[in-house]
Amino acid sequence: MTTPDKAMEKNVHMAITSQASWFLNSYHILENHEKEQLAIRIKRAQDHNVKHPDKHAEEIGYRDDPQTGLVSLVCLAFAVELYLKAVFEALGAKQKGHHIRKLFDRLPIDVQNELFNIQMKSVYGATLDDYKKWINIISNGFEEFRYSYEYKELEYHRGFALGMIATMEQLISDLRGKKA
Repeated sequence: MTTPDKAMEKNVHMAITSQASWFLNSYHILENHEKEQLAIRIKRAQDHNVKHPDKHAEEIGYRDDPQTGLVSLVCLAFAVELYLKAVFEALGAKQKGHHIRKLFDRLPIDVQNELFNIQMKSVYGATLDDYKKWINIISNGFEEFRYSYEYKELEYHRGFALGMIATMEQLISDLRGKKA
């Protein structure tokens, strides 16, 4: 029999992972939109090049073309944060804050190692310290891309972030399976 406390705990776990997956899905939708916009800009340039062979263009965009690049990165960075918080929820803890590295460092060392091993075991020579360096690259993405106008340069590793999300989804499933 499920107690009210257990039911509420399950709802919190599902809410945070649902929200995390919504932001991840939004990232994918926005990325697809950006690819479609690029194809349109390239097609404009091809049409232009046929009409004006002496004025070659690679792509032609307009000021009113919808831009979604930064918004997609905000969604991806927030998804990483929420999945990391879902790991904490699955462990029976809660965390606040946006800084991915600080959140990661608060995880028990065995969970840190498990995340590293799941994601990086196929990368020859990678160490947990290497993994933490890559986490540093994505650590402030949510805040930095929301306020991108405040920065001269921004760096983010989408592939690593997506891999980390897939790893956390697997770990969350495993942790919840152990509790069931």
